[in-house]
Amino acid sequence: MGFKENLKIARSKAGLTQKALAERAGISYSYITKLESGELCNPTYEILEALSDALRTPLGAAVSEAHPAFALSPDAVRIGRLYEKADRRAREIVDFTLRPFEDGTIEMSGELLPDFTQKTTRLLRISRLGAAAGTGVFLDDEQFDLVEVRGNIPPSAEFGVPITGDSMEPGYPNGWIAWIQPTVHLRVGEIGLFSYDEMGYIKKWGGDRLISVNPKYADILLREGVRFDVFGRVVAVTDGVG
Repeated sequence: MGFKENLKIARSKAGLTQKALAERAGISYSYITKLESGELCNPTYEILEALSDALRTPLGAAVSEAHPAFALSPDAVRIGRLYEKADRRAREIVDFTLRPFEDGTIEMSGELLPDFTQKTTRLLRISRLGAAAGTGVFLDDEQFDLVEVRGNIPPSAEFGVPITGDSMEPGYPNGWIAWIQPTVHLRVGEIGLFSYDEMGYIKKWGGDRLISVNPKYADILLREGVRFDVFGRVVAVTDGVG
């Protein structure tokens, strides 16, 4: 069943007419009829929350999995609503924090998640030069020191690079270490370690450009014929090695 059918079922179980649901939820009667007819099928989080309150049931039980938003807990809906109101910088921080759950760095399952807050010790390579170093630096083992690291660094991280400058602040502060998972494939929106025109960068991948989190810096458009390399994705940032 689809969204409209399940909304009808939820309303019927609550013993409400369309008009009564509209009044209780503070939503127009015409909006309710359009939802149930299928004319509208993507209500906002505010609408979902209003429907949940009106139906006296959690969103997950109000309407089935046919509409993904209704599978969310009230806390998830609240976070989603705040995300929609947040500015670009705040969204960048949230995206970075949650990305490991999306890309598989952390498995979403019934099992216990890895506890990265535990102070485990590992030996990892850290570049002697910052992200503004030149092409090839991040492939040259002689440019790295092997350091004992104690901190909340994901297992997928294989080396660290000091962040230089404020172009990626506030989420990626100057002087902190970006921990890199080697890969040459990044999705648009991911933060990665790049080299372009003999310079190294930690930026957001824009498909045809490198994007800074700090809005005072312009995008770096990639030009044809200029050497460009992807070294990996940033999976964590830490203030030192722990």
